[in-house]
Formats: sequence, structure tokens, C-alpha cells
Amino acid sequence: YHKKIRRVDHRIVSISQPHVRPIVRGKAGTPVEFGAKLSVSCHSGYVFLDELSWENFNEVTHLQGQAERFWERFGHYPESIHADRIYRSRGNLEWCKERGIRLCGPPLGRPLSNPAVRAQQKKQARQDELIRIEIEGKFGQAKRRFGLNRVMAKLAETAESCIAITFLVMNLERWLRRLLFLWLWSAVLCLAGAVTTVVSRSPVRAAMGLLGTILGIALLFLKLRAEFLSAIQLIVYAGAVVVLFVFVIMLLGTDAGSEPESEARSKIAPPLAGGMFLAFATALFGLLGGAIKTPTAFTVPSPDHGTIEAVGTEMFQNTLVPFELTTALLIVAVVGAIAVGRGRQGQKPNQRVIKNPQDFYVGPVMERDNVSQPEPKESV
Repeated sequence: YHKKIRRVDHRIVSISQPHVRPIVRGKAGTPVEFGAKLSVSCHSGYVFLDELSWENFNEVTHLQGQAERFWERFGHYPESIHADRIYRSRGNLEWCKERGIRLCGPPLGRPLSNPAVRAQQKKQARQDELIRIEIEGKFGQAKRRFGLNRVMAKLAETAESCIAITFLVMNLERWLRRLLFLWLWSAVLCLAGAVTTVVSRSPVRAAMGLLGTILGIALLFLKLRAEFLSAIQLIVYAGAVVVLFVFVIMLLGTDAGSEPESEARSKIAPPLAGGMFLAFATALFGLLGGAIKTPTAFTVPSPDHGTIEAVGTEMFQNTLVPFELTTALLIVAVVGAIAVGRGRQGQKPNQRVIKNPQDFYVGPVMERDNVSQPEPKESV
């Protein structure tokens, strides 16, 4: 009263919840809101809770801190920041310009007179607004699906935990959806390719099934953040081994090995395969039964573990001989395929020998045309 102001700092509006403050938002229908004020950021569909306070604060002053936290998470500053116009203060613009960050929005000052430049700025502003809408949609998703607008906790710490868990569940839901989608299709591709390779009678289709299995495994490596192994899977196996298989198939012919099996071999093969499968299953269960039940803790890997430099050093220093032996094995396989193919070229195709003129005709043979049967003799 004595200071002639119409505000009370740290005003209490609820006895049971003394931490709740009235926050004037100026929105239509609800000019005053009661609850925590949040400052969040969104990157690649994931939401990060940067600031949570029960007191009102100016969110413009938090932009630099959010950019610094982005650098701590990902090791670099964002290429661009898509925020409301209120964030485009002179201090924020200068700070972002020094670090090479584009703060989206219309530039300060008078608009340019060049119509082409203004059209380009308008188009860029439209694209930036479409990206910025994502964070608005995240708030709507949190309120509708995850109950962010129905936090009924009495204590401030409990309410803050509920809000943080809401965003955590949102991120986990998105991560699991992407993970299950990619893993599901990768698993289907691997299994379908493996079944095609084993079941198909055509060697070309079997090779294509093997290619599908290799592509599925490459996708799994990519999901596990092993980009180098995924690239090697595609380059070495899909680009070299499968091409070698197809080359051998085309050289030998798609009908190679398609001669009918003997009756004795067809009777022995199924029981032999079943016996080998039962022996393998018995040995596997025996190994699992004697395994150590207590979990083994893995050692903490070094920071350069799994990097391209580490894999290259291991491959070309410690395992150079096996790597070259694999190359020699592929060369021997190609030479063997060429030798087998040249041997098959000298074989003459089977020619059909006509022994009886009846072989030229199709259909029933009349009695008078059947020269193989002797004519009946007339009785005397």
C-alpha cells in the first residue's frame, strides 16, 4: 500500500499447497494460471526439461542456459533455435551470432525493400514456424495423453517428480516406438531372408534371401549405434560375398546340383538330419545347465572403444593375417568356380535317340498301327 504497487511477491493462494503461485499469462479465458512454470526444449522429438519453478520468471533469460545445456548433451551448439519472438532480444541475438547459432524469427529493424529477399525471408519464417510448432504439440500431448494438466500432488517435491516423470515417459514412449518399429522390421527381414535361403530350391532366390538377412543385420547394427559395423556389413557381405555367390551361381548355372537323388540317399538324409539336430540340442541344453547362474559384470569400456580408429588399428595391426587369408579364400573360391564352369562346358547335352517311329506320335496307338504286336493268324 505504501509503495503503491499491485503485486505481492511470493503470494500464497492455497493453505494446503503453499508453494503454488498465481502466474499471469494473459491468455484468453485463463489470464491467470496456478501451477509450475516450465522451460523445455525439443530435439529430434525428445523433450528436455530445462527449468521448473513455482515462481514466475522471464523465460527470455533462460535461452542462453538452454543452449549451453544442449552443448553439454551433444557436444556442439544447435545450428538454429526455433523459439517465440520474445526470445529475440538484442542480448540473445548477439550471443547466438557469436556462436554461429541462427535464432529464428523476423530480423530487427525495418523490412528490406527488395521483394525477392522478403519472399525468401517469408518462406524461411514459414519453415521455422513449422519446426517450432513441434514443441507446442509436445505440451498438448503431455496434457492429453500423459496427464500433465492433472497433477494432484500436495507437496512441491512430489509435483516436480510427477512433471519430470511425465516428460520421461514421453521420451521413453517415442524411443520404444522407434526402437520396436525398426527392430521389428529388421527381425522380420532377417527371418524371412533366412527361411528363404534354407527353403528355396532356386539358388538365385536363396542368394537373394541371404542378401535380405544381411540387410536386416545391418539395420540392427545401425540401431545399436554401430555405424561402422553396419557399413562393413553392407560393403563386405552384401557387396562382396553375395555378389560372389551370385557370380558362382551364374557361372555354374541355376540347375547345378538339381539331379534327382538316389532312393537310398533320400531315405538316409531325413533321419541323419534329425539325429544331428537332437545331438546339437542335447549339447546345447547341457552347456546351459552347467553355466554360471550369477551375472558377470562387464568392465567399463574405454572412450575410444568401438570407434573407427580402434577397429582399423585392430584390423590392420593385430588381425592383418586373418584379414588377408579371408581375401585369399575368396580368390580361391572364384578360381574354383571358374574351373568347375570350364569343366562343364565340355560336356555334351543328352540327345534323344529315336528307336521307334512311334516316338514321333502322341496319343493312343491304333491296333493296325501297332507293329510291335504280331498279327493274328487265320485258323484253317
